[in-house]
Amino acid sequence: MKENWKYVIIAILAMTLSSITGYAQNPIVQTCYTADPAPMVYGDRFYIYIDRDEGPDYYNMNEWRVYSSADMVNWTDHGAQLPLTAFSWAKAGTAWAAQCIERYGKFYWYVCCTDTESNINAIGVAVSDSPTGPFKDALGKPMISGGWGYIDPTVFIDDDGQAYIYWGNPGLFYVKVNEDMISYSGDIVEVEQTVEGFGGPKEPKEGVQYKDLYEEGPWFYKRGGKYYLLYAAGGVPEHISYSMSDSPTGPWKYMGKIMPLQDTNSFTNHCGVVDFKGKSYFAYHTGWLPGGGGFTRSVCIEEFKYNEDGTIPTIMATKEGVAPVGTLNPYLKTEAETMAWGLGLKTGQDSNTGVYVTSIRNGGRLKVREVDFGNIGAGIFTASVASGSKGGMVELRLDMPDGELIGTLSVSYTGGWTQWKEESTNIIGSVTGKHDLWFVFKGDGAEELFNMDYWQFAEKEQNKSLVALNASIDQFKIDILPGNVHTANIKVMAIYTDGTATDVTDEAEIRAVTPGVVSVNGGVVTGVAYGKTDIEVSYGGKSSILKLIVRDIEKEYTVDRLSFEAFGKPVNELKLLSRSQLSYSLFAIYQDGHTEEITQVADVDIQNPEVLLVEAGQIMALKDGESTVTFSYKSTFGERQSATVHIVSSTFPLTAQLFNPNIYSEGSFDETTHTLVTGQYGFGGWWYDDGVDLSEYKYLVVKLGNTESCGASFNIFDENSYWSKPAAYVVGGKRQMVVNLNDAYKKQDDGSSVKLNSSHIYGVGFWSLGGSPIVIDKVYLTNSDDYEDPTGIVDVVVDKDPLVDVYTITGIKLRTQVRRSEVIRELPVGIYIVGREKIAILK
Repeated sequence: MKENWKYVIIAILAMTLSSITGYAQNPIVQTCYTADPAPMVYGDRFYIYIDRDEGPDYYNMNEWRVYSSADMVNWTDHGAQLPLTAFSWAKAGTAWAAQCIERYGKFYWYVCCTDTESNINAIGVAVSDSPTGPFKDALGKPMISGGWGYIDPTVFIDDDGQAYIYWGNPGLFYVKVNEDMISYSGDIVEVEQTVEGFGGPKEPKEGVQYKDLYEEGPWFYKRGGKYYLLYAAGGVPEHISYSMSDSPTGPWKYMGKIMPLQDTNSFTNHCGVVDFKGKSYFAYHTGWLPGGGGFTRSVCIEEFKYNEDGTIPTIMATKEGVAPVGTLNPYLKTEAETMAWGLGLKTGQDSNTGVYVTSIRNGGRLKVREVDFGNIGAGIFTASVASGSKGGMVELRLDMPDGELIGTLSVSYTGGWTQWKEESTNIIGSVTGKHDLWFVFKGDGAEELFNMDYWQFAEKEQNKSLVALNASIDQFKIDILPGNVHTANIKVMAIYTDGTATDVTDEAEIRAVTPGVVSVNGGVVTGVAYGKTDIEVSYGGKSSILKLIVRDIEKEYTVDRLSFEAFGKPVNELKLLSRSQLSYSLFAIYQDGHTEEITQVADVDIQNPEVLLVEAGQIMALKDGESTVTFSYKSTFGERQSATVHIVSSTFPLTAQLFNPNIYSEGSFDETTHTLVTGQYGFGGWWYDDGVDLSEYKYLVVKLGNTESCGASFNIFDENSYWSKPAAYVVGGKRQMVVNLNDAYKKQDDGSSVKLNSSHIYGVGFWSLGGSPIVIDKVYLTNSDDYEDPTGIVDVVVDKDPLVDVYTITGIKLRTQVRRSEVIRELPVGIYIVGREKIAILK
């Protein structure tokens, strides 16, 4: 489903930013979040290789992308030419910093990601015959493996042909790369970090003030016989510093800061430096796009000049960015995804079309700079467009989004979002010389209007001859019932080579290709029967095809089935963390294929309301147990449809979404086999930020599937800190462990023991040295002295007037640990969650 509110926000941002984007050039990409820029010059183009931030609260990244420019202001999106899935050994979400380099006509893209087999970070390499890909894994395995700090590779080929690769955080490493560029020779060397070399040591001493500290993200290159190593420094937040050497392997001399800390809305930075067309450029990232931040960053570029002695000056981040070093020829085919600035737009990509501009809505804008229309001037504009809706218009304006209007292109329904069609329009007046060109998109409502693949102008000619028809239709769906929209109006414009256009609707021949679906009377089309038809428009030897749907009202208003979605996908079974909330969505799929969200209007039946509360798009797991939830909905036509979801609420769910193998040190968890491998001295399990009350249970039972000792301990924390003392139990080779929650103790440093407070437990899980698999069959709570796993609702003997927490129906905590009887007397009329019960106060 499309979330239209997002695009309303984008439209507002577009209006807010319009006053400053006439000249702003940074960030250079506005259609997605980009980070860790790696520039490369090849031929007459400046390429920049980036990884794409997906956020929102971690470095969640699954692809590397390529952009290029011939003039430093108009950037072409070449798409995700290296998805993380190209590396079969890589862990999802770990497509981090990378760099591409050319050798012998091939392009080698060095990346860092996590190796799923070893669960440690590694450096891989992909290869292509083109700087814009597609790239493929050159080895089928990591090129370099070693540890968590094996990230951020930078590659350089010296004048003697020897290639080097540097990387690392917080250590700095290098190795010599062989001529094949996919293997290395000799030992991996860790560079000693000294005050002289990097401003400070790798392991700073407490209380000592250093000039600087290497952090990560090295960038290695040579200029004027000197070797430069730039890097992110200073810890977090990061600035950019650099060191220089007379040798590619050091010793290094610390030279100072290049880009100091400033308000970039990002606590990291990562740079790359190249020369292009006689100028020097510094690429880095910020968090300047709307919604940006430390995990949603944006690449920027600044021009700079080296000092006379070869040192690098201080470079400040600016939104103005760089000046153009060339012009754009509008008479050559230009990819629509080439832009100097875009507002409210995204790019799509498929195997047939490649990259194209999508998410075009009313108010969206696209700018290209330094467009040179020459002395003769433009006469015709043509674009390749596709629409799965009513379509819209493109206004062509000079220099500003509200500048001189030089043309308007009408776009109608083409049969689908990737059903491409060339449309043309004439250019008004005399358009010559250099201008910024704005594409301003107009249409009805907040829905998507159309996609655009490429565009091109043609020069105005002295002779007038018909070159194209622009046929448009004001509806893409009509009805057969007079009470509804049952007609559509066609307009036909004849486009001529001299830049003029004439309305020839009355003179054009218009006919329906599929008989019996519509009737045609001049430019008016009337629905006759349900179905689809092409409408052929002809005039002066030119023709155009329009698409039209005569809709079936009954199918459009009859629900075929319901779909329950959680965690972003359809499911019919769920495992939830007890005492937690989960957002869900319910969709109705109609017989005509369209989908509508019905979360707020569907009926809900809960088999076991003591376990679950389901309301307003939220599921609240009240206690351990299970329940079936049935959602139902009746559409205008047809029978009531339903969807059933089986939900298990558990304090210890063994699912990839809810079991955290990385509470301390990065580990892994296989949901299928329930196998945990912790990181070194790692801890994985469940952590409850607000704590959970287990005092009503006697036992916590752990069942394991290991056939031999896994070298682990089972730990329970009653303080909200991993560094607090837990109640710890050695697993050894046991297949079952039972913790008596009324008799559990935490051993202190002085040898004494403190009783575990089971009424507020924050962490439960497994600690190990790392590397050995821990197979977890199940973890559960019980009051049975036979340690049986309860099913359904557990009968618990509790205080008749217990201490309880009080929540609103939406999950907001109102009171903490008050007597139930007192709460009921004091609450105003309404529905509440008191303890683990849903109660209604009526008067």
